[in-house]
Amino acid sequence: MPAERPCALCDFERRQLLNRTRVGDIDLRTVVCLDCGLVYHHPMSTVAEKMRASRADDESGLHLAHAKAGHVTHAAARRAARYVAVLDHLLRPPITFLDIGCGDGALLVEATRRGVHSVGLEGGAQNAATAREASGAEVIEAHLEEADLGGRTFGLVACTHVLEHVEDPVRFLTICRELLAPEGRFFIEVPNVLRPKMSFRRMFQFRHNFFFSPETLLAMLQRAGLRTLWRRTYRRECVAAMAVADTALAPPQPDPRHAAEVIAAVAAHRWRYYATGMFIWRRSRWLHERAFYGSWRDDQF
Repeated sequence: MPAERPCALCDFERRQLLNRTRVGDIDLRTVVCLDCGLVYHHPMSTVAEKMRASRADDESGLHLAHAKAGHVTHAAARRAARYVAVLDHLLRPPITFLDIGCGDGALLVEATRRGVHSVGLEGGAQNAATAREASGAEVIEAHLEEADLGGRTFGLVACTHVLEHVEDPVRFLTICRELLAPEGRFFIEVPNVLRPKMSFRRMFQFRHNFFFSPETLLAMLQRAGLRTLWRRTYRRECVAAMAVADTALAPPQPDPRHAAEVIAAVAAHRWRYYATGMFIWRRSRWLHERAFYGSWRDDQF
């Protein structure tokens, strides 16, 4: 049965329904926490329940990467190129690199080309096999929470478009922090619920559990003992951040005003997606890359 639980960020239970739909035998309800603004599915389904509802026989079927064996998708390669542009000064020997939820291995390919000793974690068997063959890196077929990395730590840990899928983001990020070597860096990117590229009907995807704003992402990092160095908010779709371990951080304080901001942004997106013709021009790769992935706002902390 889907699990009912308090907000993963602030532990409060005041919530407002944002959307309701049905996927297979699951009544999917998406809510916003009225104390901190975190958006999540409530109750929350397990991976096994999602696979059954999606009729997937491999966890890779819940994600977007569908490449031929040993070949990354063009979309994944474009995303990896964007990450490399940000991480170029770090992706250099002798740094060690861990890519959590490496998908079909596009970022591992770029890292190994630079001579960086790289390790990937991937829960889906199909994606793990593709990543291993495409990159030549060590790829462990496991979720982070169950993975055996032999006590290793890494100078750079990346987690791109993964956190929204997990069931316990604080525990997940805490494990990420513990995998950082001294002075190590943690890079993360998630979809931005305040500036989505999908229509309202599709933005609360079944395969996701959480929908972060720039504010709730940084608060979640802070709660897990990760101090943000910088944050980049793109014009559409996602927000990225770089962080370091800092267990002396005070717990984040919930701000109910942010919940109102999230509710207003979601309501506006119902009509803005169509009023601006986004459903047409988002299909153009040239416009898509420039309109969505140009930096809208850069913050240093």
